[in-house]
Amino acid sequence: MKLSRAVLRMAAVSAVLVGSVVVPATAAQAIPTNCTGIYQGQEWWALCSSGTGEYRAIVKCWNATGTSYVWRYGQWEPSPYGEISVARCDNGWDPSNGTWAVRT
Repeated sequence: MKLSRAVLRMAAVSAVLVGSVVVPATAAQAIPTNCTGIYQGQEWWALCSSGTGEYRAIVKCWNATGTSYVWRYGQWEPSPYGEISVARCDNGWDPSNGTWAVRT
């Protein structure tokens, strides 16, 4: 009987020790940086020239009377060597609040 209790204690201690193994944290993931944007007619262009991950243009498009709006989104582009991401408003809609989104 003493042997089986000793085995159970060892198993319990082993389980606790295995459960408390510390795994080192990985390095923080980088995101696109050095981003800029500009309006071009009915479009908002965004480009990020540093960092890693992806970025895309985002623009709010207002109708001609200014009573309603929709959000438009450009393609996700890789940073730092992607193309310009372009968010386009439909004809008759005015772009405003141009910005960009980033992700790792």
